[in-house]
Amino acid sequence: MQKNCILVLIFLIGLVPAISWAQSGQDMTTNIDSTAVQNSYGSLGLPGDNLNLFAVMKIFRESETLEIFEKNLNDEQSDFNNLDLNGDGQIDYINVRYNVDGNLHTITLSVALNENAYQDIATFYVEKEANNPVLIHLIGNESLYGKDYIIEPEYEENGQTKQP
Repeated sequence: MQKNCILVLIFLIGLVPAISWAQSGQDMTTNIDSTAVQNSYGSLGLPGDNLNLFAVMKIFRESETLEIFEKNLNDEQSDFNNLDLNGDGQIDYINVRYNVDGNLHTITLSVALNENAYQDIATFYVEKEANNPVLIHLIGNESLYGKDYIIEPEYEENGQTKQP
């Protein structure tokens, strides 16, 4: 009898998280590699929720220069950047750093946490080889977006890139 009571108790304890989750009213799904949980609004529950990388990709593709890109990222009228990684109550300014290594161009977005420390947010990897189309990958920092958060523009069959 005591053994049956213990088994029933263990079973009921196991149900508590499931009941709590079901009553939260949120539609939960996991991404392909099960590294981050997203609700129906696309929220990761991570600091990266405060900067929409899909919008960043769109702004990148529409900007003629990196200077214009940085200016557009930090436009006070925009509503896609709400990062406050240093906790000062103000939206953080996103710095754009550029580096070239052969055919690979890297563009890193970062925020100053204080006078001496920066937090990388995401990095563009842009590569052009011979007659191939330009390949663009935007990879979010794992601590802000979770593991393997990669944004790529959509490519049509003719090699042209569609706007994200």
